[in-house]
Amino acid sequence: MAKILIAGNAVYPTVQARGIIGQAAGHDIYWVSAHPSPHAGVHSYCLPESFRGSMIKRAVTEPFLVSRAIRQVDPDILHVHHASKAFSALPLSRKHPLIVSVMGSDIMPDQAFRGIYKPFIKRLLDSADCITSKTEYMDKALLKIGDYQKKIRRVTWGIDLAHFRRDRDVEHLRTQYNIDEGDLVLFDPRAATPFYNKHIILEAFNQFLKNGGKQAHLIVLTLAPDHRYLATLQAMAEAFQIRERVHFVDKLAHEAMADYFALSNVTISIPPSDGFPHTIYEAFACGSFPILGDLPQYHEAVEHEKSGYLVPIGQVESLAKAIDWFVDHPEVIRQFKITGREYAKKHADKDEQTRIMNSIYSDYLRAT
Repeated sequence: MAKILIAGNAVYPTVQARGIIGQAAGHDIYWVSAHPSPHAGVHSYCLPESFRGSMIKRAVTEPFLVSRAIRQVDPDILHVHHASKAFSALPLSRKHPLIVSVMGSDIMPDQAFRGIYKPFIKRLLDSADCITSKTEYMDKALLKIGDYQKKIRRVTWGIDLAHFRRDRDVEHLRTQYNIDEGDLVLFDPRAATPFYNKHIILEAFNQFLKNGGKQAHLIVLTLAPDHRYLATLQAMAEAFQIRERVHFVDKLAHEAMADYFALSNVTISIPPSDGFPHTIYEAFACGSFPILGDLPQYHEAVEHEKSGYLVPIGQVESLAKAIDWFVDHPEVIRQFKITGREYAKKHADKDEQTRIMNSIYSDYLRAT
């Protein structure tokens, strides 16, 4: 039984789930983050509550918190989730074995990998003994930063396929949002910030309806909102006179996401840049057809007009036409519900990915 110290934002549901994977192999999990870990049986090192809401206070104090956690735990493995750790990269990069699990936002030059964050991310990646990456596209992004070929291991993390499935009972959601059987349901599962172009999705939905599209509803997830932007979206829905067709969801446990994917016919996501979001796997598993911005990182999983529909980013009319295309091609959608599920089973089975991650832990424990 080993001691694994997780350095990752304990607020993120994905990090919460990934951080305790080692427990399946009997390892003791410790956690260092500004916020405490929500898991019972995990020893947390966290900042005082009064420090957590201030970016400046966190930036200054987190490196000392990390140093204390490493010193007191003396972990057998240090596992960092998300490579963008600012000044905390300094103490993190000195402990080995060091595993770093990157997200697309960490290593994209138009996102976190720029400005003051860039040298700290590179230092952490240079020091890592192992870097886990979800896709070939992310591998290529890593290799543009440094010579990491021998460090990279494929871990997609996966999803719970028994939970994410299309035959879930979603009648409670139909009742809650007054959605009739046969109505078209579109789901936007990304954060409520301008980066994710929710205003374009809303405009395209309005255009689809105004052009005589079938009865439809748009469900907009508004987690981690930019409140001014969210107010703009709500005002747009009112101005378009479609407020009863647009449902803003601000509180949603991660376990409930499966119901929304199972309810929705289409999942829409059109940011200008991305990694490879888990929402694609979740949509595939639940039979929700993805309409996505035409980004190269999606091409590994999404074949245009077969396993998804790729649109030019920022074009309202193109997105509205994509929704029309979906309605007009039911035979493609029927086939997608089979092939999408098969793809999720092959590439994103949580049980298999847990086994792979624990195998990586074992490799480094044997070497120490």
